[in-house]
Amino acid sequence: MLIDGNWHINIETDLEVWSGESLKCNPDDESIGAAAWDGIMVRERGMSVEKLLKRAIKKHESAEYLEAVKLYKKVLAENPRHLDANYLLGTLYAERGSLDKAKYYLAIACEVNPNSALVLVNLGNVYRQQGQCGLAVTAFTRARQLMPKLYQAHLGLGSSLVELGQDLETADDCLQKALALAPEEPEIIHQIGLLSWLCGSAEDALQVLELARKLNPKMPGIDLDLGRIYLLEEQNDQAAERFREACRQNPGDAKAHYFLEIAEGKTSGRDLLQRFPRQETNRFTALFEERLVEKLG
Repeated sequence: MLIDGNWHINIETDLEVWSGESLKCNPDDESIGAAAWDGIMVRERGMSVEKLLKRAIKKHESAEYLEAVKLYKKVLAENPRHLDANYLLGTLYAERGSLDKAKYYLAIACEVNPNSALVLVNLGNVYRQQGQCGLAVTAFTRARQLMPKLYQAHLGLGSSLVELGQDLETADDCLQKALALAPEEPEIIHQIGLLSWLCGSAEDALQVLELARKLNPKMPGIDLDLGRIYLLEEQNDQAAERFREACRQNPGDAKAHYFLEIAEGKTSGRDLLQRFPRQETNRFTALFEERLVEKLG
């Protein structure tokens, strides 16, 4: 699942995993009835599938992704609705940024076991990354019901509501529950900082976001979010410092480079909406850009 910007493997299964040696039987042995032989073959095939799965997981954990994909797909060739293979292959694709493929396999895993909170959380995270926060809310809400002590479910729902800018009281409740379960998780603190800003407290937001950054300086998005708030608060030196770091970590982020030019006084910023036509579904980002245009206009 997605934790602190990274995807983590966490296996949940209701399937039996065979262990030990395969049975050595001769299909021509007349002492073995046809039904018994069919049962032995099913069992041996199950053992073979689970061995393939274990090999796939080892490759996955050692970042040998191409080999892991091949092995997961071999498992699925034997059993297209294998819960763990769909779940883990979907997670692998999410790790690698192939979100459409991730959603495809995680959706199958969710069909196989709609009561798996772990599958729902990973599927919800994919929805969030694709800007489908409404679907993410549904997935995370169900995950919270199924596993109330899974902090990622509370974090996912709270973060999705923050992105939508909706039901901020529920968002706060979710994030506080997540924090109680995982007080050292920087992404929870990051989201609490964004919520503070949406609720009108820039000072609190900056303090909380700086704490999140201290806990994990490489957290995706943290420098850009801090820079935006510093820029609106007319603390341009601090804003420029954070935008420089955002540009260093993600050189292809055109908005980070543009905001850096504003903070350094190299551009007025009045052409923001012309340079970047508004397509944002993230309420924090959309509201920041609205306020920046008003401020610079």
